[in-house]
Amino acid sequence: MRRKIKYLITFLVIFLMTNETFVYAAVSSTQNLPSYLVTTGDYVNIRKGPGTQYGIITQVNKNTLLNVLDKSGDWYKVKLQNGTVGWIAGWLTATPLPSSIKVNANDVNIRKGPGTNYGIITQAKKGTVLSVLGKSGDWYKVKLPNGTTGWIAGWLVIPNDTSNNSANQSSSTTSNNQTQTPKNEPSVANAQPSSTGTSNQPTNTNPPPTNTNITSTSQNNKTPSKLYTVDSIKFDNKGETKSIIISTDSPDYNVTKQTAKNAIFVELNNTIIKNGVRGFGVDDEIVRGILPNQISSTLARIVITLNRDANYSTAQEDGKLIVNITPISVSATPNSSTFLMITGDVVNIRNGPGTQYDIITQLTRGYILEMLDASGEWYKVRLKDGRIGWVAGWLVTVYERIGNESTQIVDRRTGTTPSRGDIGQALSILPYAGKGVWYSIYTTPPTASDLSFFASSNITHIYLEVATSISGFPDKWKSWLDTVVPAAHRAGIKVIAWLYTDLKNPSYNADLTVQVATYITPSGHRVDAVAADIEELPQKDPVKASQIVEDYAKQVRNKLPAGMPFIAITFPPQYRPSYPYATMAKYFDAIALMDYWNISNKTYTYDDAKSFVMDSVNIVRTLAGDDVHIEVILQGYAEKGLSLPTLDELRGGIDGAKEVNAIGYSVYKWNTLTDEHKNLFANY
Repeated sequence: MRRKIKYLITFLVIFLMTNETFVYAAVSSTQNLPSYLVTTGDYVNIRKGPGTQYGIITQVNKNTLLNVLDKSGDWYKVKLQNGTVGWIAGWLTATPLPSSIKVNANDVNIRKGPGTNYGIITQAKKGTVLSVLGKSGDWYKVKLPNGTTGWIAGWLVIPNDTSNNSANQSSSTTSNNQTQTPKNEPSVANAQPSSTGTSNQPTNTNPPPTNTNITSTSQNNKTPSKLYTVDSIKFDNKGETKSIIISTDSPDYNVTKQTAKNAIFVELNNTIIKNGVRGFGVDDEIVRGILPNQISSTLARIVITLNRDANYSTAQEDGKLIVNITPISVSATPNSSTFLMITGDVVNIRNGPGTQYDIITQLTRGYILEMLDASGEWYKVRLKDGRIGWVAGWLVTVYERIGNESTQIVDRRTGTTPSRGDIGQALSILPYAGKGVWYSIYTTPPTASDLSFFASSNITHIYLEVATSISGFPDKWKSWLDTVVPAAHRAGIKVIAWLYTDLKNPSYNADLTVQVATYITPSGHRVDAVAADIEELPQKDPVKASQIVEDYAKQVRNKLPAGMPFIAITFPPQYRPSYPYATMAKYFDAIALMDYWNISNKTYTYDDAKSFVMDSVNIVRTLAGDDVHIEVILQGYAEKGLSLPTLDELRGGIDGAKEVNAIGYSVYKWNTLTDEHKNLFANY
C-alpha cells in the first residue's frame, strides 16, 4: 500500500509539473486585456507560468512587442514574434504608444513642455483627434490638425485607435480614470496632478528601470497594407557627430542603447531589409561598425556597434531615418582605484544601497566597475558611461589596482594576486566571460550571417581553432583570422584563438602558442585571448603532468602580449581527476572545462546535464581554489553512434553553469547544432 501511495504522489507531482496550466487556469481572467504590451526592462524573463516560481523559457530585451493572450493576477500570457508563448510580469511591461489620441475634456491646454509649469500654446476642444509624436511620464507630445506641436496631459485624453482602447487599462503606465469623469487640468501654473496610474500596481521592490535612452515613434498595432523597406545604410562623419543614415519610410521604429554591449539597436517594425544591404565596418573613433539583421519576416534590426560610449538622437526626413551619435566624455580613472567585477548573470545597479531603491540599469557577468564607496553590504560604483549607482556586494568580486600597474591586483577574499591577465584591461568585459560558441579546424569559420546572429543574441565571444601541434599554424587558418577577427570586432564580439597542444615538446608548443597570440591581421587586428587544448597529460604521474603544464605555461607567459588572457581547455575532473587543475589555475587566467556528459547509450535528462556541469565546476574549485575563473563548455555534438544532446539536456547544462556562477558558458560546436539548438542557446 505504501508503494501505491508513493506511486500516486509521484504521478500527481509529475502531472502538476508537466501541466502547469492546471494550477493557474482557475484564476485566469480575460477581462480588459490589452492587445499588445511592450517590455520596459533590459532583460525580462518569459516564464512557463504566472509567477516567479515557474521556470524561465527565454528572456527579451527592452521594447519587445508582445501579443497578449490571457491574464492571471499581475501576470500576462503573451506570444512572442517567433511564436513562443509564456508569461510575463505585468509590472515589467507597458502599453504601446497609440498613434493618435482624442481629447476627452473641454478646452484642454496644449503646453510647451510635459508639465503644468510650461506655458500654454493653445487649447483643444473635446473630441479633437491629435497625432502622437512621443511621451514623457503622463504627458503626450502631440501634433494638432493645423500642424502645431505641443504637450497634453495624458489623464485628459483617450486612445483614438480602436484596437488599443482596451490596451490602456494596463497598470504599468496609464490612468484608471478613463472610464470615469475625467479630471480638469489645474489652472494654477505649478499645480501637479496626483498619480492615477498606480492604484492597481503590485508592491514591487524591484521596479523597472527608467530608460532615458529610448526613442519611440508611433506604434500603431494595425498591420499596414504594405511593408516598408530599408534600401541602404550609410555612415557620415561630421566631426564629433557621426550619422547613420538609413534609407526607409518606416515611421514605426524603436532606438535603444545597450551600454553593456557598447551598441545602439535600431528596430524597425513592419520593415524588411532589401537584398544587397549588408553590414560594414567603420572603425571610427566612436562607431565601430553597422550590422543589419532581419529578425523576423516583419522586424528589421540594425545594430550600431561602438568603440566608446555615446549618446544618440534621431531625425526622420526625406525618406531617411538618421541616427546622430555623439561621444560621452568620461572622467579619467584615478591612479589608485578599487574595481569590482560582476559575478551574477544579470545584476541590478540601483540608485541607493538596498533593494528598495530604483534600478538604474542591469549589467551582465564579467563587467568591470570602479568602486567609490561602501555602505554595509553594498558598493557605490561608477559605470563606464560615467553614471553612479550601487551594487550588492554578494554579486561581485572585489579587486584592487595599485598605481598604474594594472597587473597588481589583489583578490580581497584570499589576499592573493590571482592569475587574471589584466583585470583592468580598458575596464572591459573579459573575453571568456559571458556566452560563447566554438569552431574547429574540421568545420567552416563563422560567416557574416553568423556574426550578425551572434550580435543580436548576446553571444559575446567566439573560440576559433587555428593551430595544432602536428599541423602548426598554416596560412589557411591565418586567413580565417584575417577575415573573422576584424568582422567580429566590428560586431562587438571577442575572438579567442585556440590550438590543440599535445605538449610532447613544451618549448615547441609554447612557441606555436605565442605565434598565434601575436599574429596581427592585415587590417591591424589581433585576437582577444589565446587558449590551449590540454588533453594528453600522463594520468598516472600527477607530478610530471603538473611539471609539463608549468613548463609550457611559463614559457608562453613570458612572451604573451601585455594583458592578453591565457586559457586552459581541458577535461572535467569526472574524467581526469588526477589532472593538475591547481597548476592550471596558477598559470592560466581561466580554465575551460569540456563538460561533455552525453557519452553512452543511456537516456540523459535535464538533471543529468545540470548535475554533471555543477559537479565539475565545484570539484575544480575544491582542487584549485574558489577564485579560479571557469568557463563551462557545453556539449553540442554527438559522440560516434550516439544522438545529439536534447534541448532539455542543453537547458540543464546552461542552468548548471549559471547556478554555480561559472564566469562564462559556451557550446562546442556551433556548426553541429540544429536550428532548434541554436535558437535555444541564443535566446537563453
